[in-house]
Amino acid sequence: MPSIYHNEIFFLLLCVLFCENVKRCMSVEVPIRQNGGTSLLDILGLKRTSDEPRPKMYTFVYNEDPSLSYENDEYVNLWAESWSEAGWDPIILSEKDAISHPNYDDFFTRLSNSNIEKGIRWGRYLRYVAMSMRDDGGWYSEPYVLPLSGMIRKGVELPNDGSFTMYGTELPELLSGNRKEWNKLAFSVLQKPDKNDVLVLEQLRDSYPDLYIVEDSVIDAKYILDSNIKYDVCQFADSKLAAKFSYRIAHDAGIARSRYYHAVKSSLVSLKEKCERPKIYTFFEPAYAKKQIDRLLIELDGWKRVWKDAGWNPIVLTLEDAKLHPNFVKFNMAFDEAEYKTSQYDRMCFYRWLAMSAAGGGWMSDYDTYPLFSNPRDHGHRLPNGGKLTCYAVHVPCLVSGSQSEWNRITELIFFSYQMHTNEFWSDMLALEEIRKTLGGFIGLKETVTADQPYINNINQLRGATPHLDIKDPYSLKDACINTKGKRAIHFSHASCTRADFCHNQRDKVLGKWIDAWRMQCREGKAYSRV
Repeated sequence: MPSIYHNEIFFLLLCVLFCENVKRCMSVEVPIRQNGGTSLLDILGLKRTSDEPRPKMYTFVYNEDPSLSYENDEYVNLWAESWSEAGWDPIILSEKDAISHPNYDDFFTRLSNSNIEKGIRWGRYLRYVAMSMRDDGGWYSEPYVLPLSGMIRKGVELPNDGSFTMYGTELPELLSGNRKEWNKLAFSVLQKPDKNDVLVLEQLRDSYPDLYIVEDSVIDAKYILDSNIKYDVCQFADSKLAAKFSYRIAHDAGIARSRYYHAVKSSLVSLKEKCERPKIYTFFEPAYAKKQIDRLLIELDGWKRVWKDAGWNPIVLTLEDAKLHPNFVKFNMAFDEAEYKTSQYDRMCFYRWLAMSAAGGGWMSDYDTYPLFSNPRDHGHRLPNGGKLTCYAVHVPCLVSGSQSEWNRITELIFFSYQMHTNEFWSDMLALEEIRKTLGGFIGLKETVTADQPYINNINQLRGATPHLDIKDPYSLKDACINTKGKRAIHFSHASCTRADFCHNQRDKVLGKWIDAWRMQCREGKAYSRV
């Protein structure tokens, strides 16, 4: 098998064949146009910022104005919209971007002598040339290849240390590599161009297996478009980066050409709602003594791990997020001027409402609250109760959901409640209870349990405050599963951990073990159904 060293010799020979100046060919310092290509962000009405630059995704059109391609070609239209919505900067390259290559005349002659008709087939070769003139190389996709959630996790840093990578097992439809790698591929495929550029690529790899990397990361969109296919599309798409939505694939899925654009858009929205991990926020800002910080950070890591395992995207908000809310100064002044001095801990409990409002609303959980039957697919993106603010432990805000406008509305009411109690201890939970009793301003449900409640068999005990429990083995849940049936989460509050004892002052050590035992015995084993 040829080594990487052999591949370097092969590339050097290509340079000797093509270049008058071998040194310039092998150098990564070939002249480039730093701003080549046409970004479609402006056409889409989106702004590019230098503070948070978007990763670039390129495609290539032959002998055509990129702006006209966007207007006239629904492939390009969908491509630009989809990649920009996924956080990328969609850029169209054309022959003009390939001409600046120092060996373009040689490439042009070889294509002309190959008797390959000008047009799309030329473009399949010139895309390598155009990409080799980008400052850092980068990502390339065909216009019918659209991103899945996996691409959101990609960015400026190229996979495989920048080595040229083909992400489909059969066709070069999604590609990445640094500039030197793109330049190497340009010389390689244009050594003996043929009408079948895919065959040229395959033959090169047969001779030089290390020339580029192949991954299986692009799926056929039939799994997304065809509702008759009995397959867990989320499981299938989760590990993939993109899907190809060609006209042929759409036709095979029963979609007429006239419905192509809207069918693809609709399927991508449905896929996102069904499969993309919904966000679950918590608020963490240390308000304890330093000796407790390490233990709290362990608890926070445990919270993130468990929610992620349950299908959510856990995100930690801090005081800096709360400061983004326009009412932060108002809250802060109220605390400073109040007769009763609210502790730092309780201030943070108020500030989490500001942080959630500033973050756009959605789901919030205390970091001592772990998911049970949390239902991320159905309720993660489409909030329960039409987005009306809902507290799943009546008025204890350990698990809350709501739209941004609802979070803002309740935040205002909480502030109003606090202002009426500045001469006494007042918490966000007491404010929430007052709002519920006087205004009925939100939905309060009983869809969580506390740490002690799974172990209580007496219904009267379950309804009220329970005494200290003598739990022999907290991880033996055969008789406890029934009390968690249908509950969204379990709240390991300090009070309930004192009653249950097993998690008292050791939440950092036992919560992960408990939730793993619950999953095995109550969710996967579904023991509650046999009680």
